[in-house]
Amino acid sequence: GQDVDKLKETFTGLAKETASTGVTMQQASEAFKIMISNVSMFNSLNGASQKKVSGTIAKLQKLGVQSTTSADAINFFGRALNMSADDAADLTAEIAMMAQESDISSKQMMENFTQLKDRIAVFGKDSTEVLRNLSLQARAAGVSVATLSGISSKFDQFDSAVDTVA
Repeated sequence: GQDVDKLKETFTGLAKETASTGVTMQQASEAFKIMISNVSMFNSLNGASQKKVSGTIAKLQKLGVQSTTSADAINFFGRALNMSADDAADLTAEIAMMAQESDISSKQMMENFTQLKDRIAVFGKDSTEVLRNLSLQARAAGVSVATLSGISSKFDQFDSAVDTVA
């Protein structure tokens, strides 16, 4: 039907647009499938937004980021920060690129984000900067960002902070 034709047209456009970035047809196909099954706002997206979201997933996959991790981040930004799919895809790509500027792998930065997303959501648009700083601090301390976050969460409660320090 018409929906299948639209999906085919969107996928064909995605494959053509991402080929210049080194994304193979197979990688584009996987990203498109992940978007269809994992991005909750998929059905409400127009073809251009579907291409953008799946293209972002495919390009980040080339940087070592799991497709489902990218889809999860896009979903999170859509729900928690009420972003459009295009803006959520841009912010997800920004996090991955920020990693390279911080000398951290894109895969590690996205994993850090996945671990911390619920805690840093309170920072809204500044959450990416908070994530970058936490990732850099964790690397400098030689601990995982989850460990660093766990230590800091103990200070959310005064009693446990005293126990941690004592």
